[in-house]
Amino acid sequence: MGPRGEEPPVNETPRYMDAPGSFGATLVRRLLSCGWMVLLLLAPAAQALAQSGKGEAPDRPPCPVDRTSLARIIDRQGLATREMMHSRGLQPAPGEPELVTIDQRLAQIPDRVLVLLGEHEGRSCAWVWTAGRAGQPRQVMGVLLADTAPVQAMDLPSLGRLHLPGRSARTVTDIPPIASVTELLSRLQHRWASPALLNALAGARDIVMMPTGALAQLPWNALMMAARDFAPEAAPITLAATLGAAVSKDGLLDWSPIDAADQVLVVGNPDYRGSLPQLPGAETEARLVAKAFGVEPLLGRDATTQRVLESLKKADVAFLATHGFSHPQAGLEGGALALSDGRVNAREIQALKFEKMPLIVLSACETGLGQVHEAGTIGLARAFQIAGAFGVVMSLWSVDDEATQKLMLYFVEELQRAAPPQALMRAQGRLRLSHPDPRHWGAFNYFGTPIRFSR
Repeated sequence: MGPRGEEPPVNETPRYMDAPGSFGATLVRRLLSCGWMVLLLLAPAAQALAQSGKGEAPDRPPCPVDRTSLARIIDRQGLATREMMHSRGLQPAPGEPELVTIDQRLAQIPDRVLVLLGEHEGRSCAWVWTAGRAGQPRQVMGVLLADTAPVQAMDLPSLGRLHLPGRSARTVTDIPPIASVTELLSRLQHRWASPALLNALAGARDIVMMPTGALAQLPWNALMMAARDFAPEAAPITLAATLGAAVSKDGLLDWSPIDAADQVLVVGNPDYRGSLPQLPGAETEARLVAKAFGVEPLLGRDATTQRVLESLKKADVAFLATHGFSHPQAGLEGGALALSDGRVNAREIQALKFEKMPLIVLSACETGLGQVHEAGTIGLARAFQIAGAFGVVMSLWSVDDEATQKLMLYFVEELQRAAPPQALMRAQGRLRLSHPDPRHWGAFNYFGTPIRFSR
C-alpha cells in the first residue's frame, strides 16, 4: 500500500487478491460486481457506529446494568465516600457494601426501591433496583437522564441562590431573587423526574435515593410530588447518607410518636444583637412546637452555643429555627447556624458525640447546601449525621419565615402518625394547598437513614 490516504496504483494487484483464476480472485470479483448491495446491507450498522461517537457497539446501553459495570459504579461510590471522610479530617467507617451484598440485603426489604444517581461516561444516569418480592433478586434498570454529566446538565442557577427578598426570609444573603421558582422546578422536573424514572419507581412504598455530586442539592421531594401528582400516601423519599445506610435491614429504625419520655430540644429566634434580622415567625414556631411536646424552648439570649450544644448531645429530637448559612467552597467552616453569641459551624457540629440517635430538624435556610463532592454535599446536614443523628430535615434555599412556621407545625402533627420522611412529604402537601408556589414548601428534603413508623 502507498502512503496513508493514497490509492494503490490501478494496475497493481491488491495484496488480498490471489492469482487470476483462484477462488480468492473469483470471490473478490463477485463482491465488487454487487458492491452496491454490500453497501446497502452494511449502511445501517455503519450509521449506528458513527452515531455512537465513541466506537461503542450500537446496542450498548448508555446506563449499563451488567454486573461488571454496576460493580464498578458501586466501588467508585464507596471510594468517594471514604475520600470525603478523609477530607473532613475523619476516620472512614467500614467499607461500603459490594454489589452482591446490596442484592442480598434488598431481597430482604421488598418494598424498598434503591435509586443510585450519578454519572457514567459523561452521561447522567439513574440505576434503579425496582420493587420486588421478599427473598427474590431485584431487577436493575438503567435510566438515562441526560446526555451530559450532571454538572453540565444542571445548566441552571444554583438552587442556593433562590431566596425571598425582605427581612422575613431566614437568610441574610443579598443575592437578587429568581423570578419564578415554579418555572425553575418545572425545568428541573422535565429532566430529573422524567417519565422513564417514574416508571422505574412504580410499586415503591419506600424510595431511598443515593445522589452524587450536585444531584444531592436538588429538591427531590418537590420534584417527585409535582411529577407524581402527589397523594398523601405517596412513597416517602430518603436521601441516604451512605450506600450502607440505604440497604441496611438491621439499620432500619422504627419511629414511634413523640411522648413525655423523649428529650426534645427546641430553639427559636436567638437574640442576634443587631448582627442579623430577628425572626418573629421562628420564635412563634418554636413556642408552638415546644408547647406540642410539653417542653420549654430556648429563645432570645438563652439560645447560647454552650446550652444548645450540650442539649443536642442528649436530645431525641431537636428543632432549630434560626438563620442558616452555607458556602460552596468551605462547607465545614461556611456551613453554620446563628445563635445568640455567634455562629456554630459544621466542623464544630460533626465533632459532637450524640448520646442518642436524634432526629434533627433544621428550620433554617440553605442547611442542605454546601461544598459539592462526588459522594454528596459537605455541609451542615452531613455534619449532624456524622455526629450521630439518624435523620436531618434540611433546606435547599432561603425560606419564608411565615410559611416555614406553618410547614413545621404541620410536620409536628404528622410525626405523631408517620415516620419523618412521610411526615415531611405530608406536611409539604398540606402547605401546598394554601401556598401553591413551591418556593414556600419545596425547599425541604429528608437526609439520613430510612425509618418506618411503628406504634
